[in-house]
Amino acid sequence: MVASETQEILIPHDLNRGPITTVRRLLVHSSIAEIKQLGLYEHYREHIAPASLTRILELIGPGSMPVELALEHYRACDKLEISDRETQAVGKRAGERMQGLLLVTQTGAETAPWSMLGAVSRVGKRLYDGGSSQYVRLGPKRLSIERMGNPFFSVRYFRIAHKGFLREMFGRLGLRKVEAQLSEYHSDKARILIELTWQ
Repeated sequence: MVASETQEILIPHDLNRGPITTVRRLLVHSSIAEIKQLGLYEHYREHIAPASLTRILELIGPGSMPVELALEHYRACDKLEISDRETQAVGKRAGERMQGLLLVTQTGAETAPWSMLGAVSRVGKRLYDGGSSQYVRLGPKRLSIERMGNPFFSVRYFRIAHKGFLREMFGRLGLRKVEAQLSEYHSDKARILIELTWQ
């Protein structure tokens, strides 16, 4: 994106990071816990290769797992055809669990999220090895986030859950009625554009 009179790049892309190569195990294991909570675990097992599931379950504790393995998980979740509403609720609960990574306290709507974007940006760097995000202020209550090098957005389930995740995360910064709109996913650079608005 190019800055203009109405656009201000607050955090630019870090193109040295390259595409995502690994993801924190916490993200995938939390997602599996949600599938179990919904009573869909046996159905989920039908849609993922047994060897892949075994490997995921063996990778317990802190650390990372290869992006290809995590992608298999999210593709299996997508085949469950969970409603958009429930999928966003899954993302919301993920946002609740990730507050420890944010390491900031709630702020007033007058200053958030502008003063907290550095902390928000660092969450992605803790979750993924690789990938880059650019944050652009479009107006007093509009923010654009461009994700690059993140193939998870190729999966519908992940895209919808991410909307719930963002609404929860930015809501905890003191914003009200946060809405998130995602553009079409572009596979050339594993790129997607997200626009957040709030009141």
